Amino acid sequence: PVQEVSLLVLNLESIDETVGAAVAEDVLKSTIDELSCAEPSQSVEPHGRRQDEYDDLRARVEKSVTRFIREPDRWTSLASLLMKSMSFHVYRQKVASTTTPCGDDEAKEELAKLPIVDLPRTVYKRPYIPQLDDDVDHGVEDQRMKVSVSHQYPWVCIAQQELIEGVSLPCYFGMDVVVFTEKTNLYTPTITDFLTSYKDSFTPWEWQRIQNRSTQPPTSWLRRTRKDPRGDNEKLREFFLRWAIKEA
Repeated sequence: PVQEVSLLVLNLESIDETVGAAVAEDVLKSTIDELSCAEPSQSVEPHGRRQDEYDDLRARVEKSVTRFIREPDRWTSLASLLMKSMSFHVYRQKVASTTTPCGDDEAKEELAKLPIVDLPRTVYKRPYIPQLDDDVDHGVEDQRMKVSVSHQYPWVCIAQQELIEGVSLPCYFGMDVVVFTEKTNLYTPTITDFLTSYKDSFTPWEWQRIQNRSTQPPTSWLRRTRKDPRGDNEKLREFFLRWAIKEA
């Protein structure tokens, strides 16, 4: 069967000009005040929780954003949190609609009132949507609805498998977003220094491809591959591409 994956991309580049980067934490707190927050298993019935449990959950959700020092990182983390929560509610709504169909306007109104959900993570720190059936462990990932999230300022992206009735096979995919910018600083003052600091993250074959452009002269009867060294900018671009593949 054909699997469908939807992609949502946000560009936060204009935030500094419109609202100011320093208000990321205030926006987070006011959003939680408005919507509240919940565990996946509590998202349908968020009431009846003990206050200390809710306070602990809220503190954990806020820390997932405020733990970052740089304001751009806080903005991307906040956007990622809201996108993952939206993805969970869309999933829950689609599961519910198989038994209780509702109109588009009603669905949009319901989504606007739902709490921020703190998604669980795998041992590899990848967020996932858990099963919500009564007869299963809520800590088990629902294989029918995979998600992949990535962000690097100013971009925040989420890819989500579409839930298709009658299709239960998992769809394995990954996504990563990178911005091609120089990463030189006090500790890695040159591009070469920056790349070398990541050398151990690549296999010898991958590292050679970052350093050299392999070519094969058509007139060579020996068909030997010639390695042409890349320039710094080309090395950096190749590094980012291969790093994105690993992250995805």
